[in-house]
Amino acid sequence: MKILVATDGSKASLAAVQYAAQLAVALRTKDRVTLLSVHDHLAFKHVKRFVSKGAIEEYLRDLSEAELAPARAAMDQSRVKFDIEIRQ
Repeated sequence: MKILVATDGSKASLAAVQYAAQLAVALRTKDRVTLLSVHDHLAFKHVKRFVSKGAIEEYLRDLSEAELAPARAAMDQSRVKFDIEIRQ
């Protein structure tokens, strides 16, 4: 069974990550849990004239990494294997 958890750094998403880890343990699944962070770069449309696309992508990646940090820590603590997907 594959488990996908969307994360945004909120308490609710962290609770979902913890639940997914518990579920993976309870089901004894050999699949990995996937943590997903998605940010829409279209919100930065107005600044693209002043800031490079690469700078925007780097900012969004840094933002995703920061939001994923608590989820990553929870998964590390649970010892459940997991992957991270960052999409823009």
